[in-house]
Amino acid sequence: MPENVICDKLDGIITKKKFFALNLIKDKYEYAIVIDSETEFIRNVNIEDVCKEYFKNKVLLGNRTIFDLTGVKNSCKKYFSDCIGNHVLDSELYLWFNQPCIYEMSTLNDFFEKINYNKNIKKFTWYDFDYYIYMYYLILYKNFEIKDIGIVSRCGVFEEFWYPSLIFVNDNWKKFNIYLCQPELKKKFDNNKLFMIIQKDKKMPKFRILRKIISWFIPVKELRHKLRGG
Repeated sequence: MPENVICDKLDGIITKKKFFALNLIKDKYEYAIVIDSETEFIRNVNIEDVCKEYFKNKVLLGNRTIFDLTGVKNSCKKYFSDCIGNHVLDSELYLWFNQPCIYEMSTLNDFFEKINYNKNIKKFTWYDFDYYIYMYYLILYKNFEIKDIGIVSRCGVFEEFWYPSLIFVNDNWKKFNIYLCQPELKKKFDNNKLFMIIQKDKKMPKFRILRKIISWFIPVKELRHKLRGG
């Protein structure tokens, strides 16, 4: 990346480098899936079919969270502050890492124009999650809908690396295509659509597991009971 894009700080560098790369190749491919280096492909699938199915279904999977992640949502939403109808982005559900980061390249010129990319590329911060911004674009301009998968997690369900922290409110998640998940979640969510294991580097140190169990059990038990109408 050119130094004039990076500027003199690394804040937002992940989004800067991903959008910079997408902008370079946007006229060369039909789709692009942006993945991290810690990703493993576990199943042979037709990637083109996956992408086409994704943009045909127009569904974004969301979940309620234990942590307050409104900072991320609001930071990503600000790029559409002038958009009529942007109240549809005010969802309590969290979307990050619940679906692959699939871009339809024919949308990128319009997407970059909508977020004023040339002006803002130097201003992206840590809270400006690259694909979250694009998902908001898909909701506003491409008729994508957010669906509740019926699971409560600390963050995005499929990036959770400690399975006991998930609270299953209902079985909604069984209705949707799950394409990716953490290694710890594969046994639960494996299906013929799942083809990526993400964030293989994120593992909880063994000495922290007991502390997590003790500190997590009581509040999660109470919240699970509340959510299930007990």
